[in-house]
Amino acid sequence: MKKEKRFDDAVFSPIESDMEKINCFSLKPLKEEDVFVFSVILCDNEIDRDYERFSADCLHGLKELFKGVTGIFDHNMRAENQTARIFDTEIVTDSDRTTAAGEPYTYLKAHCYMLRSEKNKNLIAEIEAGIKREVSISCSVKRAVCSVCGKENGACSHRPGSEIEGKVCHRILCDAADAYEWSFVAVPAQKGARVTKQYTKTQRGEISLTEVLKKLDIDKDELRLSSAEALQLKSYIENLKSLADDGEHYKSALVKKALSLSALKLPKMDTAVFKEVLLKMPARDIEKIVKGFSEDEPDSVFAPQLSSDSCAKSSDNSGFRI
Repeated sequence: MKKEKRFDDAVFSPIESDMEKINCFSLKPLKEEDVFVFSVILCDNEIDRDYERFSADCLHGLKELFKGVTGIFDHNMRAENQTARIFDTEIVTDSDRTTAAGEPYTYLKAHCYMLRSEKNKNLIAEIEAGIKREVSISCSVKRAVCSVCGKENGACSHRPGSEIEGKVCHRILCDAADAYEWSFVAVPAQKGARVTKQYTKTQRGEISLTEVLKKLDIDKDELRLSSAEALQLKSYIENLKSLADDGEHYKSALVKKALSLSALKLPKMDTAVFKEVLLKMPARDIEKIVKGFSEDEPDSVFAPQLSSDSCAKSSDNSGFRI
């Protein structure tokens, strides 16, 4: 029986109880020499760079939810990116350290394993060397409570990061809902626990896009957005790009139609010059030009070769000659 040796973000040798927990996830029994085992701090109750912190109850909820959760890279949820798995978790409290909110420092630590394989050889070496160290969790919570007034999910006007009566306003993340994955990342949000977090908009509460856009108008050297706000802004930009592509496609079709009609109506017009003019016009004005060309004496321009009127007035069927 090996002695248990564990400490923050440390590599350690698995003991018998560890292997029993690991083999709960494997389809075939694994031996100690088959696995590389290490620990990471997933999250804590300190105020992070997004001006958010987990409540103690939320940490305890995440403790159970993260058991068995897979580890990947940069939150890229492709099956081939699955690298490690959490086989056990624990809550650790450092009574000698106090957070900015005045609470005993508490963090969620996970014990993970990965296969000792040729594929993982370099990654294991980087973890042992302390290069691959920072991790990020992807989870959801039911409530984000304002530290100033207690209102939930952005229902108040207090801005996270602002100082109110000598204290930093922040959001307290409560009631863990789900744990999706954890990732090796380069830049974490929580300084102490070396993690960053992600949330789904519907589970955390609707993020006001108006409030996000207001931040862009603030004249500051540095702009701070929470993870949820950054995702909301990214979604908004992607939607604008899609609308812009659709608009360009529609305008291109309008320009072609206007050029085609102008060739019939104004055969002496320089189409190249007219095209340059059209491209500088908004789509709504090109629509008016197309409508004007289409409504101007349609019979004289688009008279059919087969005329039903001539058939009615003549008995020699000359109207049907092409």
